[in-house]
Amino acid sequence: KFPPLFKRTLPKPETIYKRLKELKELGRFDTKIKVSKNLKLMDGYSAYLVCRMYDIPLPICVYRKDDLETDELPF
Repeated sequence: KFPPLFKRTLPKPETIYKRLKELKELGRFDTKIKVSKNLKLMDGYSAYLVCRMYDIPLPICVYRKDDLETDELPF
């Protein structure tokens, strides 16, 4: 699930390029994909999109109750 904010905007091309570069050089992303307890994407949208664009299996996403008390975006 995507919050409305993510549905309305796409990451900048520079951000997507940065994620691709991380993946090529490190074999992973420097950012984490965070989801709420209801499996709503909270952070890591650009990494998620790169995974989807290249049919990369999604990494395991973990949420901690301390980090995500609500389904609201932190910004």
